[in-house]
Amino acid sequence: MSTFHFIKWTVIVCGRRGCESYDPSTHELRYAGDRWTNIATSVTYQLYYYDSKITNALIILHVEDVAADTPAPYVTQSVRVTFYLANDTIDNIIQLSGSPGYVWGRPVIISTADNNHTQHFFNNTYKSNILTIPAARDGKCVLTKVSHRIVQFGDNKQIKCRLHIEKKISSNATNTCDQIQNIIFELLKLNQTIQISAYGDPQYRVNKNWLQPYMFEKQQIYGRFYNEQTILSCSNLVTRIGYVFAYINVGDAIGGEGSEIVQVNVEGGAHNVTLLVEDAVTVTGDMLVTVDTRFIDVVGATVTEYGVAPHLNIHLPKSFFVPSNCADKRAAGPSYVRLTLIFTIMYMNSART
Repeated sequence: MSTFHFIKWTVIVCGRRGCESYDPSTHELRYAGDRWTNIATSVTYQLYYYDSKITNALIILHVEDVAADTPAPYVTQSVRVTFYLANDTIDNIIQLSGSPGYVWGRPVIISTADNNHTQHFFNNTYKSNILTIPAARDGKCVLTKVSHRIVQFGDNKQIKCRLHIEKKISSNATNTCDQIQNIIFELLKLNQTIQISAYGDPQYRVNKNWLQPYMFEKQQIYGRFYNEQTILSCSNLVTRIGYVFAYINVGDAIGGEGSEIVQVNVEGGAHNVTLLVEDAVTVTGDMLVTVDTRFIDVVGATVTEYGVAPHLNIHLPKSFFVPSNCADKRAAGPSYVRLTLIFTIMYMNSART
């Protein structure tokens, strides 16, 4: 005699404001005059099975708005089906990034707790326990529960995106620039203190396995209004950051496999930014934000980490550089240019041996 086991679907809707349970009165497809709302551009099926039966079935709808005047009458929809061998949902399952060292391509583990980082990690006290950076969606910077990029161990990446600024100005230009800097730091999650796990399994060497990143030293920010307060100029705004992870391979030493992160630096790049002031009350504009992640093996053999600079044969015309040979030697200066080109080329060997 056969026994049937039935479960109900659980439907979750995720948008830019986060995720919530599906409600037909709120999340049905609607036409709002200039756009279509709640269009599911991505559908994820998560099926959990344990003891030879499916215990949980979850549908996650990633929705967004689409402009009604979009030239193409269609939108692209991605569908993903994942099976998990587990007796609980993936949100409540503690996922490690190695045993005990980090495995290539696994998320970098963080803690935002004030203390007892390992305990909070395994108790799943804070849901945000992996390092994320903004994603570029249509060129715009987005960092939400749905749209983000996970920093994966060993994956050197650079993300560039545009951050739209719309902020009421204060009477003091420097104060306004400081507020804009805070918006950037809030996007990049630099307004909170984090600890980074040295191992893919934080339970290994509990007392020595969390690292506080070395933060860059911020420069003094200066602001100034120009052109009858229609232009705001901000000097020394940090619009580029880089996470630099120094690691060592510790597989043989710890009797397992993987790598240990021994130091994390957060570097900052300051730039001068100019924004428009509309109606003398609101500063608005887009600025380019760059985020780099770099992983450096600090004990790797030099011959495997750095390649010899290649020999380059370059033939350039005399008029390529200024000053150069020309008819009017008085205007051009010397009749020749002594040029020294120094090429420093670093080859990072990303292949694992």
